[in-house]
Amino acid sequence: MTNANLKDADLTNADLTGTTLDNITLVNAILVGAQLPGADLQKAVLKETKWSGANLKDVNLSGADLTNADLAGATLDNITLVNAILVGAQLPGVDLQKMNLKDVNLSGANLKDVNLSGADLSGATLNGADLTNVNFEGTDFSASDLSNTGLELKDLKNAITDDKTITSETGFFFFRELIAFFESLFK
Repeated sequence: MTNANLKDADLTNADLTGTTLDNITLVNAILVGAQLPGADLQKAVLKETKWSGANLKDVNLSGADLTNADLAGATLDNITLVNAILVGAQLPGVDLQKMNLKDVNLSGANLKDVNLSGADLSGATLNGADLTNVNFEGTDFSASDLSNTGLELKDLKNAITDDKTITSETGFFFFRELIAFFESLFK
């Protein structure tokens, strides 16, 4: 099923295993307990959806719009969220370790108690996201925007950052750039 509009649909406990739902619109839909292992939801519009207890194992959500979606309690094993929009999404306590979240927009998202260890968040936008008690071990934040999160580079010592990583620091960028300049002179 592609290009369908299922706004306000109640798909509680639906079995959509392996289903192709490209470009589908499920705004304000209820997918509580739904089974979607292996489903393809590329570029789907999934704003304001409810996913508690849903199984999204191996789901492709590349380019999907999950603005204000509630994914708390969903199983998100091995999902693909490249270029997805999760602005204001609720993801407290979910396990996103080793996930490909490259270029995802998580601005204002609730990521409290999330495991991001080993995840690829390069190029991601997390402006204003709640990153309270998040595991950043080995997380790639290269060229990511972590502004308005309260995080500073010192908080990301076990994560991967680069000179394009933006944090909530004030005044430190000048010194970091100055150090990089002097290091380049002596290489």
